[in-house]
Parts: sequence; structure tokens; C-alpha cells
Amino acid sequence: MIYPKKGDIVKADAEPHSGHEMGGHNPHKGNIRRHYVVMSTSAYNKSTHMFIGMPITTSDKYQGNPHYEPILISRQ
Repeated sequence: MIYPKKGDIVKADAEPHSGHEMGGHNPHKGNIRRHYVVMSTSAYNKSTHMFIGMPITTSDKYQGNPHYEPILISRQ
């Protein structure tokens, strides 16, 4: 099995979840997967078969929000 490393960008199904999604999260439409930056270490990911991630978006509607921080991704 391949485990993500800290800093990887992954697309994951976060079901079940609490709250609601601004973009119309609907399992019947197949849009339940979201992008995350992996924050946990490889050792944690491998031993728990889970990861701790920070959700990310490409939407501009969050600009100006004090909790919004743009990130730059380098393609190698």
C-alpha cells in the first residue's frame, strides 16, 4: 500500500462529515472527494492507515477572509 507523505496533495473522500459544503456536496452526484494537503508524518499515516489533512480550494471567493491563505504548488 502507498501512504501519502507530509506535504503531498491528495484527493480523498471525507465521509462521513459534519456540517455542510458550500459547493453543493452531494454523494448522489459523485462530488464527495476533496483535495487536501497532508499535514501528518509518514509514520503516522502508515501506522494508522489515515492522514491528517488541511482542505484546500481553488475558489477565489475566500480572498479577503482572514482564514484564507493562498498556497503555491511547484510542479516537478
